[in-house]
Amino acid sequence: MFSSATLSIFGALVLASGAASQATAPQYGQCGGQGWTGATACPSGWSCVVSNPYYSQCLPGAASSTPTAPSGPSSSPSGSPTTTASAPGSLPTLGAGNSFIRAVEDPNFHQYLRSEVINTASDAVLGDYTTAAQFQIVNGQLIQLVPDGSKLYAVVEARTDPSVMKLKMSWSTTPASGANAGTFMWSGDTVEWSIPSIQRPQLNAWLVCPDANGNKDVYVNLGPYDYNTPPGCADETIHAYTAACGVICNFTWKWLRACNSLRAPFVTLYASPQSADLPKDVGRKMEPTTSLVQLVHDKVPALGPDAKFDGVWWLPGGDAQTMYSSIADFSKVDPVMYERRFLKLPDQGIVAVDISPPFASRPLSTGEDLLFVAHGLTGGSHEAYIRALLARAIPSKQSGGLGFRAIVLNFRGCNGSPVVTPRLYHAGSSDDIRHVVLWMCHTFRDCRIYGLGFSLGGNIITKYAGEEGDKCPFQALVTLANPWDFYAGHLHQMSTILGRYLYRYVLGGALRRLLQLHRRVFVDAPKLPIPRKRLGDLLHRRKITLSQWNALFTVPMDGFTDVQDYYRKISSSNVVQRIKVPCLAINSWDDPIVGAKSLPIHQVKQRCPWVILAVTRAGGHLGWYERDANGRIARWYVRPVLQFLAALVEYGMERRQKPRGVDDGTEFVRDPERPDVGFRELSQEHPDVLMSGVEHSKLFTGW
Repeated sequence: MFSSATLSIFGALVLASGAASQATAPQYGQCGGQGWTGATACPSGWSCVVSNPYYSQCLPGAASSTPTAPSGPSSSPSGSPTTTASAPGSLPTLGAGNSFIRAVEDPNFHQYLRSEVINTASDAVLGDYTTAAQFQIVNGQLIQLVPDGSKLYAVVEARTDPSVMKLKMSWSTTPASGANAGTFMWSGDTVEWSIPSIQRPQLNAWLVCPDANGNKDVYVNLGPYDYNTPPGCADETIHAYTAACGVICNFTWKWLRACNSLRAPFVTLYASPQSADLPKDVGRKMEPTTSLVQLVHDKVPALGPDAKFDGVWWLPGGDAQTMYSSIADFSKVDPVMYERRFLKLPDQGIVAVDISPPFASRPLSTGEDLLFVAHGLTGGSHEAYIRALLARAIPSKQSGGLGFRAIVLNFRGCNGSPVVTPRLYHAGSSDDIRHVVLWMCHTFRDCRIYGLGFSLGGNIITKYAGEEGDKCPFQALVTLANPWDFYAGHLHQMSTILGRYLYRYVLGGALRRLLQLHRRVFVDAPKLPIPRKRLGDLLHRRKITLSQWNALFTVPMDGFTDVQDYYRKISSSNVVQRIKVPCLAINSWDDPIVGAKSLPIHQVKQRCPWVILAVTRAGGHLGWYERDANGRIARWYVRPVLQFLAALVEYGMERRQKPRGVDDGTEFVRDPERPDVGFRELSQEHPDVLMSGVEHSKLFTGW
């Protein structure tokens, strides 16, 4: 598989069009690249510029041109996942334009795809590397290249019974057609298969099942990965493999590609060609409007083709950028003063919200611009990644800031937010956002609310915006390092050494520490959805992975059917197309926690006119550390986020409708349209004032 370091080389500025058949690509649209089957000509006065092997873009320039095909193994419509290489040892020499295909999960780790009877039409199986076959994907057909020059075509058996959840794959001397045709494609280096007549939850899910003779037959898995696996079978994903020239050759290739990427644009922008037109507020209706894409193009130069990232030399790659967030001391950097309020929620739980500037330094006023902030895993308002932005967004405009007032939700159990009922938050806890937003609308009259989410909080706030759809009260939304697709993220972490042996345990351990910190509430609870023995095991076991935590605690405690059900229901990628407010999402290709395959690139390009996805060449997970003009370490993402927010405030968008709070006679304020949404602000004679960054969190920090 591609490593996260390899993926980071593909950054370039692209406003990619979802249309594939028009004669001329649109301005700023895609016009070439491996796998591109759409228009390759640009409008008059525009040129098709090759940004990287996978994307060429129509940019303002001289004459229209057709992009030069990038070097690589295949120029077929289905593209190719990587470049050619010759193999060491006993692996067959890889032919030009070909790829090996192999599994990456136990018990079939690095078993290679071939025919059961080698080089003949027979069942598709996995076997030893010495008998590995070679492949291309051309026009949706997976083709096995036989040494004598002939070809074998992958054929998937037809589904004759709706209850059948696996389809056998075999090799034929004629191309697949009819009911068993389908379409093979590369997704990065992963082999996927789809067919219009079958809705598959995961296009990259495969099964390997032994036959009576012990052959490892390959099947298309019609269900979700690692769920209801048939007895004797193993769940697999299968991937292209060409970088077989040994460790030194592989490192040299990555180094050369990385050096070349330094000359490429730092940011890739993905957007729908039907980008949403931004409505003007009352009183400005006569002013000309613009689209979301055009606003970013004109007003956010930090995401433009000349965007710069002066990375710290001793933090090379996504892993180093990510780890630095947790080991560096940021306690004296960007201090922010907060005023804390506690809200009791309808289920009797309590959350803490931190307000900055405090009311004592900036009294409450009508028509404020509010910035609602959701933190990352077990974090809170004290996090350095939050303060880096708030320290520049909340000062008045006269002082060089944007004049926002920040409202940071500390999720249940995090950063001093008490746990008084046996419930913690999880990666999809968008219900708590509804209660806090109602409190904001009730407290700050005629306010405008903008959303800002980091990592896990980015997923929660995006999920909330998608669930609310047209009724979302946010003027706009910004996310940083949103995980998007938790199942894809799980697979990504399993595919890397650090993911498998470090990150999974760090993330699972952070959530277990949250439970340990609030253990008394759970130990004393008269009834729990999990057995007492399991609770004791969770509290005392030496280590735990994220997936184990979710299976043993989150799933039963929060009413999910299983881990797959949890991943599916909490992933914001499933609702991103329902967002109806301007949304800027910033991720990095080399994020070792999220992984590039989690990013909803195709959804954004095809079905999300309100979303712009900006993917940077480097930055890791919530890192983006660089040197500022004074030589100090700073976070790059602060610039585009501030520019985006300032542009929207200046533009004067139409005010969003907001929920209305009504006192229900029990000291609770509720939304009359949503009786399950409400709050009661707990009385405090002297509200807490916190200097965030000075105190030390008792929980995992940095992500």
